[in-house]
Amino acid sequence: MGWLWRAFARAYLRLAGWKMQGAYSGDAKAVLVCAPHTSGWDLAVLLAVATIARVKLRYLGKQELFATWYGGLIRMTGGVAVDRSASTNLVEQVAAAFAQEDELVLAIAPEGTRKGTTHWKSGFLHIARGAGVPLVPAFLDHNTKVAGFGHPLSVARPTAQVMDELRTFFAGVITDPVRVDAVRLKDES
Repeated sequence: MGWLWRAFARAYLRLAGWKMQGAYSGDAKAVLVCAPHTSGWDLAVLLAVATIARVKLRYLGKQELFATWYGGLIRMTGGVAVDRSASTNLVEQVAAAFAQEDELVLAIAPEGTRKGTTHWKSGFLHIARGAGVPLVPAFLDHNTKVAGFGHPLSVARPTAQVMDELRTFFAGVITDPVRVDAVRLKDES
């Protein structure tokens, strides 16, 4: 992405009142764990931050979004359609896509919804493990309007350790009590 897109992204963040904290220190291949997902504008902020950080971001979106008038824009900005009505081997397909790309940073909102939820979906972790890539936490703090990235986390460890690191990272960002409790997987006690 060129300097013009980065200038546009900086202008967008400034006009929207957001600031970027830190820089992307992850690998060329990673799964970006983006939380909390509370607004339809989260993607625009994340794309602006990724553009400034020179990260070519890809993201999954429900198939219905791609059938709208703005579906082409979603594809152009890195969107990949997902059919949530069918039971597919999506985790395996996405993990295999990492082997075919020189660079792939895939953003996933582990909550799977903008509404409150009792737990995160585990697909982000399965994709990272299947692809052999690290997780990189990314935050959107709606209270302070600051967004940024954490350091890469190895997934070659027990799930409990990975989730503890993610809980620690997101502890100061996710302030809604419902969402704080949600930083766990369904099978965690």
